[in-house]
Amino acid sequence: MRCHAETLVGAGVGVLSNLLFPPRVGSEDAGTAIEGLAEDLARLLDTAAHEVAGDDVAGGLLAERASRWLAEARHLTHDIPNVGTVVLHAE
Repeated sequence: MRCHAETLVGAGVGVLSNLLFPPRVGSEDAGTAIEGLAEDLARLLDTAAHEVAGDDVAGGLLAERASRWLAEARHLTHDIPNVGTVVLHAE
């Protein structure tokens, strides 16, 4: 009977400690990672839109800018696996 009492006390302490000091939830990290990637992508798109709408858009200059935007977009894709890992961890 003593073994059952110790098990119940241990289980009670475990439940109580999780209620008083809840473990960190991974969904907050996933949300932060997704938000960061979305902000970086939005910044790139805003920059591209602003530059395309500008008055100084010439053929060669636009091609150069498009090349830079593409390079920045490719750089952003390097973060996608890290974001995916954080999201999987949160699940």
